[in-house]
Amino acid sequence: MINCQKNKKRNSIQNLFNMEKLLNSFRQFDFSAGLVAGINESLAPRGSVGLAINFDFDVEIGSATTRPGTFIIGGQMVAGNSILGLHNHVAGSTSTLFSAINDVGSATAVIYDQAGDVRVTGLTANKKVRMLTFNAATLIINGADAEQSYTAAGGFITTGGAFDLANIPGANLNNLCTVFLDRVYLAGDTANPARLYYSGVSSGGTVSWTSGNGNIDIDVGNDKGAITALGRVPGYILIFKNRSMTRWNYSSAFPEELISYGTPSQESVVSAGGVCAFYSNSNEHDKGFFITNGGAPVPISHDNARPIRKWVDAIDVANEANIAGRAINNGFAWSIGDVTVDRQLYHNVELRYNRILNQWSVRMYPTKFTVYASYLDGQGRNVTVAGDTDGQVLELDRPERFVDFVMKNGEPGESSINFQIETHSETHGFNNLKQVADVLEFSTINGQGSTPYVMVDGNEVVECTSLDKDIGAVKLPKNLVGARFAYGLKGSMSNGRLVLKEICVPNISVVAGYN
Repeated sequence: MINCQKNKKRNSIQNLFNMEKLLNSFRQFDFSAGLVAGINESLAPRGSVGLAINFDFDVEIGSATTRPGTFIIGGQMVAGNSILGLHNHVAGSTSTLFSAINDVGSATAVIYDQAGDVRVTGLTANKKVRMLTFNAATLIINGADAEQSYTAAGGFITTGGAFDLANIPGANLNNLCTVFLDRVYLAGDTANPARLYYSGVSSGGTVSWTSGNGNIDIDVGNDKGAITALGRVPGYILIFKNRSMTRWNYSSAFPEELISYGTPSQESVVSAGGVCAFYSNSNEHDKGFFITNGGAPVPISHDNARPIRKWVDAIDVANEANIAGRAINNGFAWSIGDVTVDRQLYHNVELRYNRILNQWSVRMYPTKFTVYASYLDGQGRNVTVAGDTDGQVLELDRPERFVDFVMKNGEPGESSINFQIETHSETHGFNNLKQVADVLEFSTINGQGSTPYVMVDGNEVVECTSLDKDIGAVKLPKNLVGARFAYGLKGSMSNGRLVLKEICVPNISVVAGYN
């Protein structure tokens, strides 16, 4: 009798769910928190999304905007070969973009200018080429060949000049360079891998390696290895090894070790805006991207507020030494190569961080970027350029471009920019209850032709009919029943950058409970 009463009560509750539709709604009109992945949906910050490819969140605050396209600088130099170095020589009104790349057959490396003319030949192949401009001259080093310098008036030389090449220490062996407090700093000498060299103070447009110069050894004998990168913040030069970071102000007797985190990649180290950001793999449980103003670095890719842990964990160990970074408006971006996240392969990924908004986003490109530089072009524009793995230098973030430049069968061509964005999974307040949604509403700019979809219970993707207008609704399949829903939009840009302003599901109905 008691069991019968319990069953009757259970059935009456079940019937209530089946007979009375409990209505709720879902609306996301704020995307300002950007990408937050690898977090319990209930803890996801307001305004964040669980997946976003080729969307920026800092163009129109609150909206999600597809990224701009790319365009080639000059022409393809050597198909299939990676750019080994990239630098803009600027002196007065003269601006020359230098690109180092393995020559045809990869027997040697060469340096091109933006017009496609070869300016230097006979460099050792497969060596990263680093350059800096100081006193209207550019220093060129690769750790294998004689150091060179360039001026518009004198061309390329291997002795004397603004950098006192005849007396440069560790000749032919240094592969790291920077400028700090009016001195040139070098590192990477294979005979003294932990040694930092510094020149005399610049005088009359030149530096000296025989007067006012010196060197200092960084953590010799502590098994932390060779210097791998140099960075700068106001008041300090930063010296990286694989497992340490040290700061030095030049005047103190000994450098000060800050933390047991270092970097494998000089190209990952970006100094801009009074801070220095870098990638570290020193600790497999705490690898990721860090930022410092000269004090102990703090994590930015795996902090509690904006975790992108799954994207960092997906970085291929074999590619860590090739991670390259650049400064962007209010932040930094890093090229990390191909990664697999949630069983999905993403090609040529760039992770972007806005440090003012504490906001992450993810881009994909047709080719992988190996190095970045700023370039003062012939129109007087200061643009960001990237060298890739296919012998090209590309202008990035070109606002009027809605496609990417690609080479197709040896001929210049264009590629559509694919995009995808997806909300965090939602229970709509009905935990452990089966629900159904019948209509999706979108508010966009240039959204026509894109495809809305729903992810049901984390594994079933249901696509809807494409949007035929910027503000409107699409009907979902009637059998769309589940406990958790994520709502997305995907497609390719065609007639302009897409701006997503709102996703709304006006009616969420409870259809059943779980026994």
